[in-house]
Amino acid sequence: MGDDIGTERTLGTKLIAAGEARTVVLRRTYAASIDDLWGAITDPVRLRSWFTAPRGELRLGGTYALEGSGHGRIVRCDAPRMLRVTWSSGPGHPDEVEVRLSKADEGGALLELEHASMAATGPEGDLIRSWASAWAGSRRWRGSAAM
Repeated sequence: MGDDIGTERTLGTKLIAAGEARTVVLRRTYAASIDDLWGAITDPVRLRSWFTAPRGELRLGGTYALEGSGHGRIVRCDAPRMLRVTWSSGPGHPDEVEVRLSKADEGGALLELEHASMAATGPEGDLIRSWASAWAGSRRWRGSAAM
């Protein structure tokens, strides 16, 4: 996974609204400020350059849809540090995705993405590959690689 160099992965469990879920946490440090990184993950125009632009009511309590990927509700937003959404891409209980930003020890900003899923197979394989692919595209929003 040459495009995924510098990403740390942790598997675990977490209690979410639907029950005990399996989790994958991906961590990557970017050579960017927290505010710049926040814009890259919340501004629909900037998201379109590396992921896919959300449609919908992009506010706390609002709903969103990502073409060909999923939909959900924005359940928490503490700009510019944390965003939590539900994520549904099929039948069953919605997953929860939380993105946390903090100052990295080595400089730049640390992005932590936690995806919690009730799916019987857990979030490991396909979700890691999906997020890794999206993060490979995230280099386009800034024009620089992760630290």
